[in-house]
Amino acid sequence: MIYVFDSGPWIVLLEHFYPKRFPTLWERVAQLIHDKRIISVREVYHEVEERGDLLSEWAKKNQ
Repeated sequence: MIYVFDSGPWIVLLEHFYPKRFPTLWERVAQLIHDKRIISVREVYHEVEERGDLLSEWAKKNQ
C-alpha cells in the first residue's frame, strides 16, 4: 500500500511525536519514504521547507 501525505500530517506528527523522544517512529517513517510507501507532492515539500524548523530540516534529509 502507498500512502500520500499532505503537509498537515507531517506538522501534527512532529508537534506530538518529537524525533528525540520517538526515534524508532521517525526511523520507520524514513524507511517507508525510502521504500516509496509514503509519498507526497512537491508542493508539500516546499510548504514544509518554508517553515524553517525541525520539520523542514528533517524533510531536507529525507526527500
